[in-house]
Amino acid sequence: MKKRLSNIELLRILSMIFVMLIHVTYALSGKYYSQSDSLMSVIVQWITMICVDLFVLISGWFGIHFTIKGIVKLLYQTIFLALFAFVVCILSGYAHFTIGGLWHCTFGIFSIYWFVWAYILLVILSPVLNSYVEIATRSQFKFLLLSFYVFALYAYFTLKVDPIFSKGFHTMSFIGIYLLGRYMKLYNPKWTQFSKKIDFVIYICSVIVSVVSVLFLQKYHQETLIVEKFGNYIAPTTMIGAVFFFLIFTKFSFHNKFINWCAISCFAAFIIHMQFDMHKLYNEVFQRIHSEYPLPLFWLVSITLVFGMFILCVLIDKIRLYTWNKLFEKM
Repeated sequence: MKKRLSNIELLRILSMIFVMLIHVTYALSGKYYSQSDSLMSVIVQWITMICVDLFVLISGWFGIHFTIKGIVKLLYQTIFLALFAFVVCILSGYAHFTIGGLWHCTFGIFSIYWFVWAYILLVILSPVLNSYVEIATRSQFKFLLLSFYVFALYAYFTLKVDPIFSKGFHTMSFIGIYLLGRYMKLYNPKWTQFSKKIDFVIYICSVIVSVVSVLFLQKYHQETLIVEKFGNYIAPTTMIGAVFFFLIFTKFSFHNKFINWCAISCFAAFIIHMQFDMHKLYNEVFQRIHSEYPLPLFWLVSITLVFGMFILCVLIDKIRLYTWNKLFEKM
């Protein structure tokens, strides 16, 4: 069993915290971009927009090893925790039992968890991708990536060409990010060899460009352009920010048992807070906090609450891990 690298596990945890925080910004506006009265909300959203890309880059950096057990384990985790969140909402009186609700937590989980189905398909395709990486020369691999992202940029800059691909909510965009992660790991090109400070500056510049552009578009009521051009995971600013933020964590190393222990279960935070009924409650909680606290205090309280919820989800997932281990031993 490979030793977990706490620097990358810390990045995995931060990625999930970013997911939860970006959903706070969605809760304030009710849309997939920040339309609130706060510059801070816009900044937080585009600081955290890199969240999904980071997860896939981590997979690409280490490489995915396809196993049926791995897919079953991910499905078990998703269904177990979705059902857990559903039951908690029912027992607390926030939701009522319905066949539809049960369906969304079991056979219909992909209707809620788009990331899960997109990632599972990436896992299924990983043997083909890995085989190409093994046999291709560096120049062939580089040409493939350039071709992929030329096409992706075309889809990005052309409205209504391919809204699924251009927004990055699809396995197709994951393939490009995964291969980019493999390329960086295997060949360590010159642009990955900057210092951590330069990597961070590039990341901050990507955030600044996004925020300024979004504020400009908001001024002229171009909400569609915000959603289609900036509020997605394959936008150039998002990709650049994700890559260089990721590279920071590859340039130092340490070992911490607690971070590794939390990182094993960090995906639980996504599953639990995105369960259909729980997510409505999640939005209502932060909307209420927003209405009761001044803005600076709101973000202090919200960030603290997100961290607390993250730790709680990790603890809940340990129950899931226990049941999985017992079941797998019998299997």
